Amino acid sequence: MLLHYFTYEEVYQNANFTPLEYLALQENNSTYRDVIGCQLCFDSECKNDGYCLDQATSYICECPPGYTKDDCSFNIDECIDNKCKNGATCIDGIANYTCVCNSGWQGWLCDSDINECVTLSPCQHDGVCLNLPGYFRCECPDQFTGERCENFRLITCENQPCKNGGSCTDVVNTQTGDNFTCTCTTGYEGSICDTPYCIAQKCQNDGR
Repeated sequence: MLLHYFTYEEVYQNANFTPLEYLALQENNSTYRDVIGCQLCFDSECKNDGYCLDQATSYICECPPGYTKDDCSFNIDECIDNKCKNGATCIDGIANYTCVCNSGWQGWLCDSDINECVTLSPCQHDGVCLNLPGYFRCECPDQFTGERCENFRLITCENQPCKNGGSCTDVVNTQTGDNFTCTCTTGYEGSICDTPYCIAQKCQNDGR
């Protein structure tokens, strides 16, 4: 192994050097005056801001977090033990990692469900929103359909839309635009006979 060579002056030119930084060999009581200084590790040989742990006795680089190998040249892949949840994508960094969450999830590990019913209010036309893990579902009124109750449903008498015993006729209701018309039984009213008459028409003078 070839070592870096230093003269006596180069070894001791800086008074701040400690004995461990350089190894000086000198033969006392003789005419041989040359001094050799040997340094086994140089900080410049350690990559990514690593530094020599013990320059005089070994070639060992102390690596910063996120790096390994003898010269600190290898970036440790923190995504090997992928801790991201719910199908999230792990992106490796230097001594860290980032989880890119799928829709409906949040948090450092993408393990926290987003309540879309609160944050988005996605259901249209008075649809009822049900929050699910990572998503939501809309329960739509009879007249509407679609993921968000955004589409008008073509309803006919085959769908039995009339409530409370009302009879159905396949005639367009000019008031509502429905493709059917309900004829309600006594005590009910509304386009599909779903409203009790006494609720729609309050009795006066304490009548009931």
